[in-house]
Amino acid sequence: MAVQPQTVPRITPEALKARMDTGQAMIVVDVRQPGSYFESPLTILGAMRLPPDEIARRYQDIPRGDLVVTFCT
Repeated sequence: MAVQPQTVPRITPEALKARMDTGQAMIVVDVRQPGSYFESPLTILGAMRLPPDEIARRYQDIPRGDLVVTFCT
């Protein structure tokens, strides 16, 4: 029997902003590649920066217990 991959729910930027505006507890993780991160003026205040090549090593740095939202370009 083949194992089915888990699907990860997606959220639009507008829905994320609406949730943030209500004060919902969440951890936002910016997983953009360094080039994309440094070339873009767009950020989310309070987002944790975790480049893709560091995820395997640093995933335990992501706080547990709240909704975790990752974003990239």
